[in-house]
Amino acid sequence: MVVAINAWLYILSAAAVALTFFANETLGDYVAGVLGILWSLAIGVGLLRRRNWARWLAIGPSLLTWTLGPLLLVWIFFHAYRSSGGFHRVPIGYGVFFAIAAAFCIWVLWLSYRLFKHLISSEGRGQFRTPESERNVVVKSTAAYIAYLVIVGLLSPYDLSALLGKRVGQAEFPGAGDHAPGPIAWKTNA
Repeated sequence: MVVAINAWLYILSAAAVALTFFANETLGDYVAGVLGILWSLAIGVGLLRRRNWARWLAIGPSLLTWTLGPLLLVWIFFHAYRSSGGFHRVPIGYGVFFAIAAAFCIWVLWLSYRLFKHLISSEGRGQFRTPESERNVVVKSTAAYIAYLVIVGLLSPYDLSALLGKRVGQAEFPGAGDHAPGPIAWKTNA
């Protein structure tokens, strides 16, 4: 059951990336979006079909989600608290949304822990017909996932043309210069 639920979460994650795909502004964002869709969809479908390669790819993300995810959740919570000047100043609608989002994140953390525990267990290994010769799968899968995150992270915030030396936004917004806060330099009336 935990494998199926996580598989569908991967597929829904791919759908969420696909829904935001056309909001991308740079070629790097498009490439990162395609990689995200393919990665999540492949793992989701592979887990549903009980493919060992999907098990191998899912171990790293599930490990990092339930070990580093709580730290990220705490950081987001305190960042939201600090930036709002205290939760007593936050409108009730935002507070309810934040509580629902936090509950969902905790549920995903719990599911990731259960998936990781199942995939490395002898029952999970048997369910995915894992060869007996498999060694160091947790380290290899986690390294592969970190490499994927680094590649997507390098592509996503920058246009590939920026990597070739041309800043995004210079042609569209002349005079904005290098003081722009992000990859797209918006023209101001200053």
